[in-house]
Amino acid sequence: MTQNVKQQLNSMYVGFVFVYWGDDEKSCQLGTAKQKSLQQMKSFAKTIDKKNPVFDKIKSSVDEMTQSVSKQIMTDKSSNMVLDNKQKQQYKQFGQNQVATSKKNLQSIIEREQNSRHNNTLARQKEAVEKSKQQDMVAKRNAMQYRPTKTNEVSMGAKPSVMIERMDQRTLLQLLKERKMQNAA
Repeated sequence: MTQNVKQQLNSMYVGFVFVYWGDDEKSCQLGTAKQKSLQQMKSFAKTIDKKNPVFDKIKSSVDEMTQSVSKQIMTDKSSNMVLDNKQKQQYKQFGQNQVATSKKNLQSIIEREQNSRHNNTLARQKEAVEKSKQQDMVAKRNAMQYRPTKTNEVSMGAKPSVMIERMDQRTLLQLLKERKMQNAA
């Protein structure tokens, strides 16, 4: 995907250069056409949703392109070249086709990544819900009150491990008296 994005961006840039260089109304130098094309590429990069996974790749590729082409415009002697009037229409037509094709391909990549991101988010949410359900079931299984018994009848349910004795009044008074004496000592 990464390589394809770069290829499409470069193809779009070349198309813009041909369109601006082949413009019938003005005799444009190659360096000027390149500069206008860079501005067009920056504008395109700004139109992409920042939440899209491809945004960072497109932005960094356009930034790299801007740096390298700016150096090229300043140092290359071909920047002063002007296109012959006979060839302008062919160059412009080629550039328009190139831009349209590249833009269409880039839009499909952007949409595919957006859908992929959306599907991944849904899958992660579904996975989190399933994991939560599994953890809940394990906790319920291990909890004391949820241990299964043979029946729902009270008489057949779980029995306490210590038998409770009934105390009569005399035994209770005897215990209290003994405790009072222990505390006094």
